Order: sequence, then structure tokens, then C-alpha cells
Amino acid sequence: MTLEQISQHPVEKIRFGEAMNMAFEPLFSNFKTAVKFTLLPTISLLVIMAISTYLISVLAPDSTSLETEISPLFFVVQILFLLVASLIFFQFYAAWVRFTFLDEDSVSTTLFLKLNKRHFLLAGKGLLLGIGSYIAFIVVIALFVIVGFILFFGLESFSLQTENYSPSMIGGMIFLIFPIMLLLMALFSTVVLKLSYVFPATALDQSYSFSMSWAHTRKQGLQIFLAFFVLYFVMSFAVGIIISIAAGVFSIALFTSSDILQANDPATILTSTSTLLFIIPLYFGVTILSLLAMIPFINMHNYCFATNTGWQSAEEITERFA
Repeated sequence: MTLEQISQHPVEKIRFGEAMNMAFEPLFSNFKTAVKFTLLPTISLLVIMAISTYLISVLAPDSTSLETEISPLFFVVQILFLLVASLIFFQFYAAWVRFTFLDEDSVSTTLFLKLNKRHFLLAGKGLLLGIGSYIAFIVVIALFVIVGFILFFGLESFSLQTENYSPSMIGGMIFLIFPIMLLLMALFSTVVLKLSYVFPATALDQSYSFSMSWAHTRKQGLQIFLAFFVLYFVMSFAVGIIISIAAGVFSIALFTSSDILQANDPATILTSTSTLLFIIPLYFGVTILSLLAMIPFINMHNYCFATNTGWQSAEEITERFA
């Protein structure tokens, strides 16, 4: 099956109720498969975290001589492990997308050693969209703040003399800027969502561009944003409670474990009894929960993508999972 690449408008329009239903239906009806898909990425992330913790502890500068002992290698290691973690996530993402649309349920596709072209393409497009949108957002916000300063304080605001700024004027500017910044964040989120259909298309090995994604989401930006906005609050409330409890237990375990507190080197911390028997299993469970919490967002995005591009209908997906 191929996408409607020449279409300059959505093949079908998304429906809010159906979008919310499709966010959870594929997860609930395939929960065991979802959990299986999280196991190998969780193990990979756990190994990466252990290696990263050890290397960063070795490379991290001494707090008493931060300016003199900080090493560029420290930042290189940080960025490297961040990129590796991103690849693990995109591998998990691609596996779930292909399961949803192509019914591929092989758990081995989530093995880190089986990274292939689509995963690097996903990471590259994610990096491109992320950096591009971030830079654009910062530029717009900076211009907006500069204009706000000029409107409130005049050109003399660039003199940086504090006597030019009265508390009431600063408060008025903040009162005006804050809601507009929220509006700009919503606008940029909508733009990113309208360009994001490249991700499921890439996971499906389809040739698909950002411009095609923009065309397929024509006049659909508000509906997509509102659907994700509501889903975000639902998931934040549900998952936030669980993760807060887990984080509390983790903190108690960490600060009451004498073998960890008395350890003198990273290797001792990583191999301590508390780490092996309590902290690692807890981290393992939290990571699995975090990956499972991402699936409703992937599902909703899959629904929007499939509906707007004509790839599959919600009925087709539901029938296969029924």
C-alpha cells in the first residue's frame, strides 16, 4: 500500500471522539504485546544508563574546581548517550507503528543490535524537526520580548539602566507576555504536529516529506492539537500519580541504603545490594510504565495519520484487533 502522495488536502477528516477511542483501543486489546515490546528497549536503556552513570561519574569534574577540570569529553559522552537513547525510543516507536498497521509482532525488532535504516531516518528527522522548531520558537520569543520592551519602556530600555523600569511596568509587560507565550507555544505545537506525519510514514518505509505532511493536515491543525491536548492531561493525571509514588519509593530506597551512601566509587554503587535488588527493578518497572504511557500518544498520532492520508481507516485497525 502506498500513500496518497499527490493529494493536497486530507483524504478524511479526524473526529475527536474517534481519536480518543483509538488512543487506547489498540493498547488495551493488545496489552501483552505492548508489554513485550517494552522489555528489550527497557533492558537497553538500563544498560545505557549504567554505562553512562559510570563514565559520567569518572569524567565529571570535581565540584571544587569546576572551571579548571571540566572536560569536553564529558559533554561528548552526554550527547552520545542521549542520541543512543533516542535511537532506542525510535526503534520502539517504529515497532509499534508497524504492529498497528502491518501486524508485525516480532519482539526481536526492538533489539538494539537490530537497528536499521528506518531508525536512523526517524532519529534524523526527529532531530531536524526538533532543532528547527526550537530555533524558530526561540527567535520568535526573542523578537516578541524585544518588541514588548520597546512598547513598554521605549528605545531607552536598551540602555539597561534599572531606573527606567518601574515595578508596575514590568508587571504589566509580564501580564501581557505570559498568555501570548502560551498561545505561541500552542501554535508551535500545532505546526510540529502538522509536520509530524513523516514519522509514521518513515516507520512504514514510505517516501514522504514534511511538505506532504503539511498538505495532508490542511485545516486539521486545531483538531489534532486539541485531541493531543486533552490526551496529554488525561495521561499526565493517570501516570503522574503512579510515577510520583514510584519516585518517592526510589528516593527513600536511595537515601536509606547504607551500602550506596558509603560507596566510594561508581562501580561499588552499581554493584551494591540495594542497587541490584531494589533500585534496578524499580527503575525497570518505571521505564516499562513510561514506554507504555507513550503508546496512547502513538496510537492517536497513528489514527490522525491514517485518516488524513487514507492509509487505513479506524474501522480496519479496530477489526484486526477485535
